[in-house]
Amino acid sequence: MGASLRDLVELVKERVDIVDLVSEYVNLRRSGRGYKALCPFHQERTPSFYVSPDLRSFHCFGCGKHGDVITFLQEMEGLTFREALLELAGRCGIEVKDLALGEASPASSLGALNEEACSFFKEALFSPSGRPALEYLRSRGVEGEDLRLFELGFAPLAFDALVSRLRARGFGDRQILLSGLAVEGKTGLKDLFRGRVIFPIRGPSGRLLGFGGRSIQGEEPKYLNTPTTPLFDKSRVLYPVNLAREHMRRKGCAILVEGYMDALTLHRLGFGETVASLGTALSEEQARVLSRMVKRVYLCYDADLAGHKASLRGLSLLLGSGLEVRAVRLPEGHDPDSFAREFGPRAFSALLEESLDVVDFLVVSLRERSGSSTREILEAIAPLFLSMDEPFREVALRRLSLALGLSRSSLEGFVVSSKERGEGTAPGAPSRVRRGGGRGAVELRPLIAYLWHSHPGGREALLRADPELSFARGDELLSRLVRDEELSEGELEELSRLCALGARSWEELFLPHLSGEEGLSEVAELLRLKRLREEYEELRRRAVSGMATAEELLRMGELSKLLGGRKIGLA
Repeated sequence: MGASLRDLVELVKERVDIVDLVSEYVNLRRSGRGYKALCPFHQERTPSFYVSPDLRSFHCFGCGKHGDVITFLQEMEGLTFREALLELAGRCGIEVKDLALGEASPASSLGALNEEACSFFKEALFSPSGRPALEYLRSRGVEGEDLRLFELGFAPLAFDALVSRLRARGFGDRQILLSGLAVEGKTGLKDLFRGRVIFPIRGPSGRLLGFGGRSIQGEEPKYLNTPTTPLFDKSRVLYPVNLAREHMRRKGCAILVEGYMDALTLHRLGFGETVASLGTALSEEQARVLSRMVKRVYLCYDADLAGHKASLRGLSLLLGSGLEVRAVRLPEGHDPDSFAREFGPRAFSALLEESLDVVDFLVVSLRERSGSSTREILEAIAPLFLSMDEPFREVALRRLSLALGLSRSSLEGFVVSSKERGEGTAPGAPSRVRRGGGRGAVELRPLIAYLWHSHPGGREALLRADPELSFARGDELLSRLVRDEELSEGELEELSRLCALGARSWEELFLPHLSGEEGLSEVAELLRLKRLREEYEELRRRAVSGMATAEELLRMGELSKLLGGRKIGLA
């Protein structure tokens, strides 16, 4: 094509329908001569984002973002100008040759690397080493066309099978590390995913962002995802949104499940509007993604205690994003995958029809949890009330006051006081990791291993927090790791396991609520408080035995004041 860059830009803007493009990401509704929607670039409850077909542009009156089809794709997919232009030109059949469009971003080469990795995983599934994974999938009813549609694969047990393949295809070690598909060991790069069924994770436009791996023989963690990379952020994507998007838009709703197999099974059985939160807790950003695409969400988590707690958190986040939410109640002992396979699509459709609104779900849950104290029940549901709009909150307060036998004013008073204590932070508001609070105890050993070994900037943060490296005392593996000593094969396996657990803790406990730098600061603070607590306990033992000096008793008093009221959730 002999056209100039300016000609190409104008041709792309003319050929690509901005309404069609934006509709891939948000739920547009006709408004006068244009369309409006909730803005995809900031959180809001009243639409202020407008698309004008006549002007071929978009504008948000809330955050001020505006532009054309090229800038929209750049913003939504994190692309450079060059990448967005070429992507759109390809969509509308424009051949591009001999144009100086600038350098590709790191994300561009990562996209090619991910596609090569995807091919490797798919081939491995049908190799002799992939037989257990193939049998596992077939036992779940997944075979034939489903394997192709969902691009399922297998990560061999070998330490560096994928690394070797990527090197052979011309990818450098720096690119491989940046992709998150390998970690650096003492003897070189090692594959992140080993012995797992692999689920490729694509964005709404079909771009391959990362991977999820599920253990098939009971290894922990059950689900392991690509760590955060220039392409992939687990908290911002749903699986398989590229296949579910059109179904969600057509039906105006989504079915939200937790695990990859839950989503895959429901898709196979005709529920194409199903998406999963990648096997982990729903994030605020995932809730916002849903709010841009649908009005209603059916929340369908496992029928166990963990699933119940996840449902309460999910309800809070979804309500806070302005969605209508209904809770699907599964029989005890079932998850969406097992129920749908055992009882079929008709039975699952009946569950959707019998789903409960938030108030009914809370009332039923309270009755079932009769062993819980009234205060425990109130603490569990307070965040939900803070997410509700009036007059819905008023209705919920009245019905729950009857269920608990409390006055409406008493119930409302507890909700207000919990907000003041910070126990019920509304979704979307800045939140800190609560030590010993709702996110559970932080297991430091895997987290330290991950930050020291695999996280950019993690080693420096740990050194700043604990220059004497006291966190490694008494732990042979951590001690050898921080001294940069050669590790045995067994120790490398243990380190790989710890890093996987630590990465999950980092992503689940910190990143949904904090930036990377804030998370590192939070870990540093946890280490500091842990050292102070250990010092206090040692001084207390000396005081009890009558061996403490006057200076030690003074120091013990200082530490008592410093630690007073601080519950440090460490394991």
